[in-house]
Amino acid sequence: MEQPVAVKSPARALVELADVVKAFKTPKGQLVACDHVSLTVEQGVSVGLVGESGSGKSTLIRTMQLLERPTSGTVRMNGEDVTRLPEPKLKPYRRNIQFVAQDPYSSLFPNLTVSQNIMEPLRIHKVGDAKSRPLKALELMQRVGLPADYFHAYPHELSGGQQQRVAIARALALSPQILVLDEAVSSLDVSIQAQILNLLQRLKAELGLTYIFISHNLAVIRLMCEQTAVMYLGRIVEQGESDSLFRRPMHPYTRALIASIPAFTAEGVTPLPSESVLTGERPSPTNLPSGCAYRTRCPFATERCKNERPELRRVEPDRLVACHYAETLAANR
Repeated sequence: MEQPVAVKSPARALVELADVVKAFKTPKGQLVACDHVSLTVEQGVSVGLVGESGSGKSTLIRTMQLLERPTSGTVRMNGEDVTRLPEPKLKPYRRNIQFVAQDPYSSLFPNLTVSQNIMEPLRIHKVGDAKSRPLKALELMQRVGLPADYFHAYPHELSGGQQQRVAIARALALSPQILVLDEAVSSLDVSIQAQILNLLQRLKAELGLTYIFISHNLAVIRLMCEQTAVMYLGRIVEQGESDSLFRRPMHPYTRALIASIPAFTAEGVTPLPSESVLTGERPSPTNLPSGCAYRTRCPFATERCKNERPELRRVEPDRLVACHYAETLAANR
């Protein structure tokens, strides 16, 4: 008798951005930091956001957390449209997305002890009481590898790696579903970076966390994230499974970013080919060129690129690309 085929249930969407636009008025004109961005973060599937500074990554995250209200489009959390909810009603949703900043020391309260920093979210959200909160802080310190001796220490008494462990413990205090990590290891020594990344991998497995990584370090993104989204001037220009995207990028901008990573071999550092690295100046975000915004730096641009803006489209089952010639470029790689 033929056995039934097991059907894998789809992953649950934790956050869904649909056609989100975030625009700011500036003295030089309107700046569209997020330009009709759609992105879904599924439970257990960590997402990496990459792109040059000013590409809109941080604004996208702030809009996702509704720290910035979108100009248009919708934000859904756990299936519910929360785009226009008043501030008091957003509190239960915001606790599900916690943030770990680049500079751990500046993100901590210098006048509070380690334990008080970790307990602060519990106090704000009225979780627990005066007896249970210190126990929770001690448990979180143990989970992130901080000795109990630091319970009454102040942030300035800790090393950078220890401060980041405090920041991670604080972010975990409310048992969030998503941790947003904005260049969370870039300010640390290389050996400490490895320790923090190992800690984050362990926490993901133990607690079932989902990460959103913002980083210029593409090696970190490839290591930590199952999905990668590449942003350029407010738009996602390529998105897909990380291994596949890094192995075979299909957008010229993604190719240039990846080609800008030095390759380390037994013979030393492989020189970067001059034609592969990013060239030219990025256009002003308040005065974008017609058609494809990347065409002024793209070696493959044609007249069509000047006249027609490429839409983000599904090129392969696991890949979305905003380029008219994605298939051709992939075939000729």
